[in-house]
Formats: sequence, C-alpha cells, structure tokens
Amino acid sequence: MARKQTIDSDQILDAAETVLLSGGVHGFTLDAVAAQAGISKCGLVYRFPSKDLLIQTLLERELTRFSQEAEQQSVRYGSTPGAEILGHINAIGQETEETASRAIGLLTTLVHAPAMLAPVQTFYRMQLARLAQATPLTKRLRIAFLAAEGVFLLHGTGFAAISREERQSMLDDIGDEVRSAYSNLKTTDKPQGSIQTYTPSSPPFPPTPAVAWLSANGVNGVSLSAERRHARAAQIIATATQIIRRDGIAMLTHRAVAAEAGVPLGSTTYHFKSLDDLLNAVMREAIALFREDMFQWLNARRHDDPCEVLTQFILRGTTDIQDLAREYELFTAAISRPSLRPMALEWSNTVIALLKLVVPDNAALPLGTLMNCFFIRALLAQHEYPLTHRQIYPAIAALYHAFR
Repeated sequence: MARKQTIDSDQILDAAETVLLSGGVHGFTLDAVAAQAGISKCGLVYRFPSKDLLIQTLLERELTRFSQEAEQQSVRYGSTPGAEILGHINAIGQETEETASRAIGLLTTLVHAPAMLAPVQTFYRMQLARLAQATPLTKRLRIAFLAAEGVFLLHGTGFAAISREERQSMLDDIGDEVRSAYSNLKTTDKPQGSIQTYTPSSPPFPPTPAVAWLSANGVNGVSLSAERRHARAAQIIATATQIIRRDGIAMLTHRAVAAEAGVPLGSTTYHFKSLDDLLNAVMREAIALFREDMFQWLNARRHDDPCEVLTQFILRGTTDIQDLAREYELFTAAISRPSLRPMALEWSNTVIALLKLVVPDNAALPLGTLMNCFFIRALLAQHEYPLTHRQIYPAIAALYHAFR
C-alpha cells in the first residue's frame, strides 16, 4: 500500500510566494503553484480551495512573522514607556535585505489587486487605531510610527537608496523621538486605561489571603505562584475569557482573539504558541478568581452551620447558568486535551482544600464531589427545574455527618 503523501502548508506557501513574485498576479494560477510545490492540484485545492485564500494566507504568514518579531523586541524593553512602538521600530531595523525585499515584493505585486490586500489593510488599520487618541503623546507616537514605516517602504521599494547604516541611524533617531515624547509627558497626557507592564526584576506580588492560607496548609500549585504578565499577554487572556464566556470554547481561536482585542495575529501566537497554551492561561486566571471568591465566602462563614454554608454556596453558584457552563466547558475540554488536565485537576484540588475551612479534612473530598454533582445537575436542568434548598441541604447534611 502506497504511503500517503504529507502536504506541508509552508511548502505550499513557499511555492505560492515564488510563483507570485516571479509571474505577478496574472501569472498566479493554482496549476503553477501545484507544479512549483511538487504536489497534485487536488492536494493543493484540498488545503487552499481558491487563489484568493492562498494569497490571503501567504500575506497573513508574512504579517504574523513580522508581528512576532515586533512583539519579541517590545518584550525586551520590559516596562520602558513606549515599549510597544519601540519594538516595532526595532523589528523594522532587524529585517534582513532578503525578508524586506520579499515583503515589499508581495505588496507591490498585489498593488493592482487591492481586494487581495485585505490582511495588510487590517494590519495597518489596527496599528493606527491604537494611536488614534488626540493627545500630544499619541500624536507624536503616530508620527514616529509613520516615519519608521516610511523608512522601510522607501528603502524596500528602491525609491531611495539608503544604506543599512543610514537606515539604522534614521530608526535610532525615530526611537529617540519616542523616548523624548514620554520623557516630556505631563501627567494629564497619560493614556487612560493602559495596562502596566513588568520586568522579571520587578518585586513579587504579595500573596493574597487565599494563597497565604493554602500555602500555610501545604497546598501547592502553578496557579498559586504570582506571575507578572506582559501587558499584551494579559490583554489576550482577558479577551479570550470574554470570547469563551460569550460564545463558548469552540469559538476560541488565535484569529478571533486578535480581531476582538485589536492586536496583530502574531502577538497572540508569540505569547501563546498553541490554543492549549492560551486555554491553560485562561484556566489559571479563572482559578485565581474562583479561589479568592470561594475563600472569602467560606472564611466569612466559617463559624456558621457548615451544611447551610455549602448549600448557599451551591445556590449562589447556580444563579448564572451561563457562567457556570463556561467553567465546566473548560473542565470537559481537559478530557480530550491532555495538556489541560494538570490545571483542571489543580482547580478541583483547590476547591477540596478550601472546603476544609468549614468541614473536617476527611469530609472535603466527598462533599466537594457531591457539590460537583449538584452543579452538573443544574447545568442539565437549566432554569426549567432549578435546584432548591430542600433538595440540597439534606444531602449535604447527611454526607457531612457521616464523616464527623
């Protein structure tokens, strides 16, 4: 039996790039790409059903490559003001003659087919949208961004013969303008709602009450360690959480997050290489929020009737069925995604540990399991058959007293 041929997407995109740059849009055919890639046309069409999709994916690959480089450069600046635009400027300076020539070649080849330039237009629209505020700072940053792009385009198109040394000197000057814009920044000019970024040398977060209590009781886990995230990573996680809460986990993709967050696709794949990496980060944030809420709830009622406390906790947790459904969707995803299982198990272990605030240690696991059953029942019944106090309290009480 013949071995099935593996068709690599990058192999196809490399071939498409070669055909497009050598023959232009008019010479760009699926037959030519298939021949260049050394595959059948059927195999090509299976991956890319149309020329437009193939060109769009080719452009997105190039934009993602640059966005990842810009993200990497900005991360190196840590908490330096203007890190994001400085990273963009540095990424332009890091472009080799080959990569710059290829990028410009793609753009100029498609200039007479504007409909195919949609990914590029989206990229620049998002970049400029971030600099749209009418403040003295953003105006100077916008000029710096456009100046850096001008250096890249003038050199790449050959409109101006600029040596590498001259080009770097110009980009350095533009970077100095960015730093100057921030150094002269008045307090009233500071962008509102911006997320602070941190460097690895920043002092650690003080432990929250829940983390302190769990650590003191010998509970360890990845979610307990304080982590300072880059601002962009935090933004991506928050957006991913919103998408899951609103549309469900099935609708979460790097592309969906990038579009909703208004960031380049390359930024999402730079911080989170795979969808599982992103889901783990979302789950980690969810554990932290749930942990603090549960700790405060139980700790404030630790001298009350434990059975009543747990009953009310269940009733409270089932008031918003949609939020509950999204939490359990993350758990069920771990069944088919092995990389999510450690974090999902840690979430479960955190619940069991926190129950020991109000119940005997040996009763925490059985009662946590029973509570889990009530939550699942609420999800299945939705609002048609809501759980009642009369259903929950006797079951909790019976199991609680069995372990006293």
